[in-house]
Amino acid sequence: MFDLKSRTYFRREGRGLVMRTRRGSGIEIDAVVLYCESYGIPVFGNAVIYRTVVHWKNARVPLLVTERQQSTVAPGAALNSAAGAIGSRAQRYAKLLGVPFYDNAYFHSPSPQRPI
Repeated sequence: MFDLKSRTYFRREGRGLVMRTRRGSGIEIDAVVLYCESYGIPVFGNAVIYRTVVHWKNARVPLLVTERQQSTVAPGAALNSAAGAIGSRAQRYAKLLGVPFYDNAYFHSPSPQRPI
């Protein structure tokens, strides 16, 4: 949760009994990045997952995936051809937080967080 007036954040991490809470200043946030993960057979259309990820400076805090969207891209089309809506929302998040926005949806990136 981000408080834009006081430029602070509150975050819960973990599950069950090992849940941690973390608070901090918005100055610690480094950037908002849009990633694209591609899988499937490109001949029949590529299944892609777009993720909006918040990065912290010096990697002190784990990455935070704020939004996820799954789409199918037509054969031969660019990977970012279906990223218009999520890209504009990610750009708006970055502007509200006062940090840079990087659009990396034009190439395949593995999932930013490993499954548990």
